[in-house]
Amino acid sequence: MLFGLPLKLIGRGNDDDALFEILDGTGRVAVVHLIWAKKQERLPFPGTEISENIKAFYERRMRPEHEEWKNGQG
Repeated sequence: MLFGLPLKLIGRGNDDDALFEILDGTGRVAVVHLIWAKKQERLPFPGTEISENIKAFYERRMRPEHEEWKNGQG
């Protein structure tokens, strides 16, 4: 959960996904699937995926999605 943590937006996807650096000294990053509801949502929304660092995010999420896109599957 990211509530209350200092965050910095460092990237946006084509959809409603945003990449945040968690500014707590751990080096973690979080992909958040933003929602546009006018009320507070209940977990598991908005969807959040935390990676231990930017390299782990790249290997686990960004690179596979890029390969899908490059091969015309995304």
